Amino acid sequence: MPTPVGHSLAGMAIALAGERERPSLSLRRFLARPMTLVCVALATLPDVDLLFPEAHQTATHSVTATIVVAIVAAAVAARATTRRSGTGGAPGRIAWSVVAMCAAAHGSHILLDWLGSSPSGASGIQALWPFSERRFISGWNIFPGEERRHIFSVHAMVHNLTVLAWELGLLGPIVVALWWLRQRPQRTTDVAALPK
Repeated sequence: MPTPVGHSLAGMAIALAGERERPSLSLRRFLARPMTLVCVALATLPDVDLLFPEAHQTATHSVTATIVVAIVAAAVAARATTRRSGTGGAPGRIAWSVVAMCAAAHGSHILLDWLGSSPSGASGIQALWPFSERRFISGWNIFPGEERRHIFSVHAMVHNLTVLAWELGLLGPIVVALWWLRQRPQRTTDVAALPK
């Protein structure tokens, strides 16, 4: 399964792809934007279950968890627009693009884990938890997965550095390409300049 670095890169890609505006921001300012931080946090959040090894890749790695994230994001977005609009207690409009970005960021974790392999434990994720305990894995092993046992052994450190380099080589260019596309000036057609 991918490392937190790989999942963070996926979260950054979601934040870049989901932005409606074309801000010309420095990378540092982009990384400090609240929506970028939310996407990175949601993309890495499912691995909080590593605190409970017997529950790893179950509830937090499920479509059910992604739906819960979308519901919470919709509630927070509606509340934020209510405050901004100053309508008192009337519910605000839901920013569906924000909800989609949050769900996509969380869902990216499930997708990347599904595309990976796990040398350290059970293979696959319980994507349909709590309705099924079946584990799903693509078998493509695009992400080789980090070694979590004996992490200070030479073998584990070399393996984990190789995994990290693989993720940077695979996901890094996607983030860079999206960043480059966001920074390009938008072409606008001047109607007055068109021939009549």
